[in-house]
Amino acid sequence: MTKWRFLWAALCAAFGFSFFLAAGNVSVLMFPTSKPQSDPIFVFVVAVCFIISGVAYSMVRFKQRTFVKKSSIASLQDFTFDRDELERLVPRNGDDVLKPEQLTLFLNCVVEPAGVVERISERVSPAHTSIMVDTTFSLRVQVATEQAAVVETSFLVPLQFPKKGHHASGLKAYGIDDKRISTVSHSNVIVFEIAVMRRIARMVAPEFLDQYCSRIESLVIAVLTSASPSPEHQVTEVFSLIKSVSEEIDTEEPIDETALTQLQNLFDRLNGVLPLCISFSRKQLSERAWPDVLRVRLERRVAQPVTTDVHGVPSGRGAELLDGVTRIWEHIRLAAGVRPSRLYFEIGNLRLTRSYHLEMQGPEGTYYSSSGIWGQHHIVDGLPGDVSKPEGQRRMHVYFRDAAIADLIPLGPSWPGYVRALPAPRIFMSADFEERSPGSLASPMFAAAATVGLVAAIAARHQITPVGVPINDLPLIGLLCAVPIAAAALAGFDAGKDHRRPQMPSRIVPIFTAVIAVLGVVLAIGQRSGAKIGTFDPDQAWLMLLAAAVLNLVMAGGSWLGRVRAEHHLTKKSGTKKGT
Repeated sequence: MTKWRFLWAALCAAFGFSFFLAAGNVSVLMFPTSKPQSDPIFVFVVAVCFIISGVAYSMVRFKQRTFVKKSSIASLQDFTFDRDELERLVPRNGDDVLKPEQLTLFLNCVVEPAGVVERISERVSPAHTSIMVDTTFSLRVQVATEQAAVVETSFLVPLQFPKKGHHASGLKAYGIDDKRISTVSHSNVIVFEIAVMRRIARMVAPEFLDQYCSRIESLVIAVLTSASPSPEHQVTEVFSLIKSVSEEIDTEEPIDETALTQLQNLFDRLNGVLPLCISFSRKQLSERAWPDVLRVRLERRVAQPVTTDVHGVPSGRGAELLDGVTRIWEHIRLAAGVRPSRLYFEIGNLRLTRSYHLEMQGPEGTYYSSSGIWGQHHIVDGLPGDVSKPEGQRRMHVYFRDAAIADLIPLGPSWPGYVRALPAPRIFMSADFEERSPGSLASPMFAAAATVGLVAAIAARHQITPVGVPINDLPLIGLLCAVPIAAAALAGFDAGKDHRRPQMPSRIVPIFTAVIAVLGVVLAIGQRSGAKIGTFDPDQAWLMLLAAAVLNLVMAGGSWLGRVRAEHHLTKKSGTKKGT
């Protein structure tokens, strides 16, 4: 692909240079001369070849930037399963290596995480078109001190439950004393999951364990080791077998209904996800006395959603149209160097705890201006929490207490002794950030004001000068053309400014100013030659150009004064007792 890129680039350069030379010879057609002239058809053909080679180069360059050699990347395979390790942890006959405390901790983290996770604090900051998320988990783990030297496995703590096929980008984990740690591999997590399920099956009844290992466990392994979500019929078959086996077995004592429900709940939670786990030794967990908690931190990158479902737009034709318009407008803004000023973040971890804190930090050089919460109304309205008000600060803080989403979701279909939970609803928080100092709006506004002054001076001269008297506009026209150049330089028209977050008015106003300057040059040429088109006189065009310059100034001044007023209001409010 690289050789094609250089080939089309060379052709584009050759045809472009040929067009330049040919067009130079054709220009003599405008003047009486005896020099040889190029054939206009030849110039047209060269121009078409230049455009075609340029388009071809752009397409090849785009494919090179976005190309992934699929033939060298195999599709995801199912996870390998170590049956020997399973037999070591929970043998069908014999003592278990998996201790009750390990079983309880893992089960509670998966099924009832709000009882283990005392608090979750998340910090969101922008990173180009994505966001960086720093999540801190405060875990309440009750583990007894080891009484004797016993060989046992570590304690696995599931923190996140991404769906199968969704991979965390840029994930980093930090454990005790904020030291970097590794997450447990998915293969080992799956072995631990199946071991926990076998251990719970033993708690249901010894006879149930035999039937579970011979009839159910192979299906469970097939579902959990799958690299992608399993078909619904496979999951349903596991639930049906658990129910039928529990009814068919003949036991001397009644089966443990609580353990049976726990087994179903655990499989229901794990069948479509790959838990992200970290491990701790018994010594690390037992050294923490009340009210000390285990603090774990995760860093990851999340794609910034720009979709209509965030705004609660119903699906259908209208949603697709609005989504397309939103994405087109976002591309236009990015092409103009205007980076997104709104952050979205899905607060999915709210379902894991009853004390949740979210901090959304704006880009450098901005302040927090407004916020929003998006989701199903009956869920959002029932969340007890508090959102910080805009007072000129850079960060937005959100607090939710005693607000586990799982408590607000109606339960799904059920049968006696077991209830399948519905998926947690999606809830998003959004925060808008404005440029701290409206410098990118100030210089275009002053440029628009200078344009109005220059155009007004030229229009006045043309109106008061008698017909037939020559007018030399070149000094003022030259000054008028310099205005947009100076405005673009002062406004920081390049998009690489880290301390500036320009908005669309700061891009549109200089462009309009430049257009007015170019039209001024055209009108000056027409005025000098005395050209008229019908009853339209170039003298009258200066009044129209003046009106356009005034509208440009009103747009620039309104945006700039609005930002100055908002900044003054927030600065004044933050210094008062009422604002604090």
